[in-house]
Amino acid sequence: MEDIVIPVSEEEVVLSKDTVVTDEFEVEKTRHTDHETVTETTRREELDIDDVDGHVVEDDDRF
Repeated sequence: MEDIVIPVSEEEVVLSKDTVVTDEFEVEKTRHTDHETVTETTRREELDIDDVDGHVVEDDDRF
């Protein structure tokens, strides 16, 4: 007896998405400057630097 091969096929739905340009926008930059006066109490810090011998250098001795 001889075998007969009959191919069986079916339809298959294939979906895909592509990105396309639909519109364009033109954008411009504008420079904007604000001026504001601020009044506030500020904190002041002083730095004491030790010399190579480990002594504290006072503000008057630095220059």
